[in-house]
Amino acid sequence: MVSLGQFPDGSTYKEITPSGYVEGAQMFKSGGRYYLMWSEGGWTGPDYSVSYAIADSPTGPFTELDKVLAQDAAVARGSGHNSVLNVPGTDVWYIVYHRRPLSETDGNHRQLAYDRMVFNPDGTIQRVTMRVKDNFADGNAYGWRTYGGTWTAAGGRYTATQSLGGKALLDTNFGNFTYDADVTVTAGNGDAGLLFRVTQPAVGVDSYRGYYAGISPAGRVVLGRAANSWTQLGSATVAGGSHRLRVTAIGPQISVYVDDLVTPKISVTDSTFASGATGVRVFNAAAAFDNVAVGAPVGAGTNLALGRPATGSAPCVASEGPEKAVNGSVTGGNTDKFCSVAPGAWLQVDLGAARAVTRFEVAHAGAGGEAAAYNTRAFTISVSADGVTWTQAVAVSGNTLGETTHPVSGVSARYVRLAVGTPTQTTDGATRVYELRVFG
Repeated sequence: MVSLGQFPDGSTYKEITPSGYVEGAQMFKSGGRYYLMWSEGGWTGPDYSVSYAIADSPTGPFTELDKVLAQDAAVARGSGHNSVLNVPGTDVWYIVYHRRPLSETDGNHRQLAYDRMVFNPDGTIQRVTMRVKDNFADGNAYGWRTYGGTWTAAGGRYTATQSLGGKALLDTNFGNFTYDADVTVTAGNGDAGLLFRVTQPAVGVDSYRGYYAGISPAGRVVLGRAANSWTQLGSATVAGGSHRLRVTAIGPQISVYVDDLVTPKISVTDSTFASGATGVRVFNAAAAFDNVAVGAPVGAGTNLALGRPATGSAPCVASEGPEKAVNGSVTGGNTDKFCSVAPGAWLQVDLGAARAVTRFEVAHAGAGGEAAAYNTRAFTISVSADGVTWTQAVAVSGNTLGETTHPVSGVSARYVRLAVGTPTQTTDGATRVYELRVFG
């Protein structure tokens, strides 16, 4: 006879399956509390993701707190079915999961990935950022696709033999970003460097649509764009043939840094290409590349709205007030936003004094991990010196993006107001703004 134990309430088992559960349940313990993770959505679709809950007992109750991992339209889709790892004796955690490359059409084709998982002081988990990095220490170039030239990953570097325009690209789709890499020209009189916002790549010298920043042993860094022919946008002098190269692109503003990652060698404004793949290229040169990393833009000015007093229309709930849109975070979960169901919802920030403004950035629902259908479709941004008389600086209609960037010139403001015309892509009437950033 087999006897089953009972809980104090007389039951022999507890149902702890959370709402939205599909597969991939995992439980672990940290800080004396129990964490339950599971995957939601369909693994072949865009809504596949990992959610979590915390309880003081392994039997719950477990109520979903937030998503830990969701697709990133710049990096990969189908992210889920995870496990977690803790480095023994440390508070360093990793999440291991599968994800699908952006251009992959087979929903069942998934690749293994891992990223850092960070706990907040209160025990909640920050949303995981899918990283794009390669130091080639493993001796392979998985994820890179080449177009001309001969490419080899060995000795901790990605090398290309001399060719006229050999390219290697990652399956990414970045618009705003900072892109870093070590670039060494090893032979030839040409140049080598970074490709970005690339579409329609093919074998050939200028057979792609996108931008290129390269260095040459002759002491020059160059920035230009290609669309089956080359257009130079800027150049500067540099010394030597081995450099740390950085490109930061925010909307039409593109800056190229060489070794000194504070002061750009080249800064231009060009809006020809908005987004696309990242990669590396050689032109009449052989080169080696290492420590490639692409992520959110950095070193792009001071956010004048960060932590400043904010007001707005009535929030959806008290925890989703205007202050959430100026706290500098989009990773704190679904309540880390300003939300309002008021018709004509508005959000206003006091910068404290009149300041020169160079651009606005708005992080919509998608930036916080919510569905793209909730991204703000139509809105305006206005400025004022006294909070009474307003001048419209930005007007947007038909937006579908999770992050929008709005460069301006000749704008001064103490007060900045975002007014929403159409809050979502659907009939949903809630405005969701994770961050309103003002740069000067």
